[in-house]
Amino acid sequence: MSFMETMRRGADSTAMQVVLALVLVSFIGFTAVPSGEKTSVVAIVDGDRIMATEYFRELRERTRAIEVSQQRTLSDAEQQQVADMVRQNLIEDVLVRQEAARLGVEVSDAEVARTILRMPELTGDDGKYSPEVHKRFLKRAQYTEDDFNERVRDKLLQDKLRQLVFMGASVSEPAVREAFIDANTLVTLDIVRVRPAAFLGQVTIDAAERDTWLKDNEVRVREAYDRDFERMYNHPEQVRLSVIKLAVLPDGPQVTDLLPRMKAIETQLANGADFAELARHHSEDPSAALGGTVGLRPMAQLPTEVSTALQGVAPGGRTAVLSTTSEVMIYRLDERLPARVDAFEDVKAAIAERILKDERVPALAAAFAENELLPRWKADGTPPLDLMAPLGLVVASRGPMPARGAAGGLPESLVKKARVAAVGAVIDEVAEEGGDLFGGQLRAREDADLATYDVQKETLRETVLEERRVAFYTGWVASLQKKAVIE
Repeated sequence: MSFMETMRRGADSTAMQVVLALVLVSFIGFTAVPSGEKTSVVAIVDGDRIMATEYFRELRERTRAIEVSQQRTLSDAEQQQVADMVRQNLIEDVLVRQEAARLGVEVSDAEVARTILRMPELTGDDGKYSPEVHKRFLKRAQYTEDDFNERVRDKLLQDKLRQLVFMGASVSEPAVREAFIDANTLVTLDIVRVRPAAFLGQVTIDAAERDTWLKDNEVRVREAYDRDFERMYNHPEQVRLSVIKLAVLPDGPQVTDLLPRMKAIETQLANGADFAELARHHSEDPSAALGGTVGLRPMAQLPTEVSTALQGVAPGGRTAVLSTTSEVMIYRLDERLPARVDAFEDVKAAIAERILKDERVPALAAAFAENELLPRWKADGTPPLDLMAPLGLVVASRGPMPARGAAGGLPESLVKKARVAAVGAVIDEVAEEGGDLFGGQLRAREDADLATYDVQKETLRETVLEERRVAFYTGWVASLQKKAVIE
């Protein structure tokens, strides 16, 4: 019996288990990449391959979701950050699936079927599961039924294993009390953030030194090349685009209403109207403020209907009017960059130089922060601006903020020390967060009101326990990654 048949028979069952729908939201809106990407491998995790098909599908959807939520187009650097995050998440997914198989944790066909039945994206107008909606979803997302079922199974498997790992976390009464004090003690700090990248200009790698090091470390350089190949050295075909887009809204115009409007815009363009001006005036895409410019995009990340429409279009040319169930659009091709690969021999010297610099700047940053910045700051009582200015370092005021839960990228250890420091004191440590170093000075503090502890402690206990569970799970996944062979 197929999954579709199982769900048709069980659609009205009242015994179905409710599974968190959020873990399945990532499926919505996926489209496949061109067939040429299917044989490319993004990473190999203990022998299991992560294919470019899956990688680009996830990357495209994550990028689209972020751009919609922030109402802007991501920069190249931000796109790279998203790409790194997606690759890491896919690696972690594989590790968790492998560990689940080792432990014998399984997800039954019935669990998969019940979960799909509960997905709101597959329901009809009556609020119940609809086989017709399901079929349309699979066609739009370019999934086979079996592929989609396996993706659901993987997500459920990860969720089940996550719950098992969560059972290893606990929290004591003193820990809850400490968390209450941290959360309700407000501090205001002067912060200096020392980024190792600020010291790159101080590192000079002599060509002879680099070449000597490269001879002894070419295997390491090759590993870096292979690891970063998809991200840095395999450049897929890219296109620079501009777009005018009209969106379908639940209670607004539908596609049939929008097509005549877009056809009128197309006529204006054919008569010589400025694309950027029309985009600013008509487009409902976040790029409208930029005249429709969406920047460089790999062809593999574009929706299928867009990449297909761009075939044969020369720079400066436009697609025909395109439409989906949610939008009507027209694209202009501003530039086309053909696919290319940076050969190892051409980039190995640059990789070696980058590795050498990356190894040296953290020590320079630490020496500066611990031996120059902090001693002068403590002696003078104010940040030493004369030392900071040549490195582009500035003082930032942060707060009032709690000593836990709202550090906003600051090291929690630094903020917690401020909880017990004297007002005006320079915190007696340089703390690290995300590779950057931080120094701080307490400017003001408002102590926690312990009279309200009993009222809040049970709610806070659940919050602290959830944080412990997430930290426990994150550490567990990190331990799996340390033991794995990832290529």
